[in-house]
This record gives sequence, structure tokens and C-alpha cells, in this order.
Amino acid sequence: MIENERQYAVTKKRIAQFEASLASLRTTSAPTKLPPRLHRAMRESIESQLADLLREVAEYEALKAQQVSTLELHSLSDLPDLLIKARIARGYTQAELARRLRLKPQQIQRYEATRYYAVSFRRLLEIARALEVDVHDTVSLNQ
Repeated sequence: MIENERQYAVTKKRIAQFEASLASLRTTSAPTKLPPRLHRAMRESIESQLADLLREVAEYEALKAQQVSTLELHSLSDLPDLLIKARIARGYTQAELARRLRLKPQQIQRYEATRYYAVSFRRLLEIARALEVDVHDTVSLNQ
């Protein structure tokens, strides 16, 4: 998941590199040093990684353009990514979110880098409030 503009720029560069590699593999119809199965596996691997990166870029761009108004929470383990996506969709940088919470920007960077691993429940509620996020879901009791 792309979380900020720096990661977005890095991902865009990676996409260009993967596209160049893929173009090179496609134009080489019969590589002299690689068996056909290995050549196909390399091409399919690059295509798969490229598709993943393109999906991440599309998601980040949609969030940045505020085209997303609802994020689905399937389990509590999804909450960290949901909070990061909500921050992006609100148009807040990590520094802006930190300012709203009266924290240092580095603290938000750490929270997001660790996916809010050691954050208290109270702090999660504060972050959700600062992001103006309402979480509505049901709790299922597994039998």
C-alpha cells in the first residue's frame, strides 16, 4: 500500500522499470540463453508484479482525488490500513494529522510504519476522530 508521495514516486519509477523489462522480454522472441519455460516464468512474474503496482497506484490516486468515500472494514486487523487510507482520502499528510493530534510528525510516521502495532485503543479512537472516521460494523461470534 502506498502511504505518501515519496512512496508514490518510487512506485511510479518501479512501474517504468518493470514496463521496460517486460518490453525487453516481449521483443526477445527466442532468448538464446534461457529455456522457454524460464523465459515465460520471468515474463509472468514481471506482469504480476506490474499489475500489483498499478493497482496500488490506482488506489492511491483515487484516495488522493477524494474519489473514495467508504472504506470497508472486514476485521480489526484491517483497521491500521483503513486509518492510513482515511488519512490519504481526507487529504492529510502525516504532518497534518500529527498537528491535529498535537503530536510530532515522526510519531505518525512510526505509527503507520508499524501499522499502529503498539498504539493504545484510546489513541486509535483519537486518530479516528481526527480523521472524522465513523466505524460501523457487526461483531460475529465464531462458533
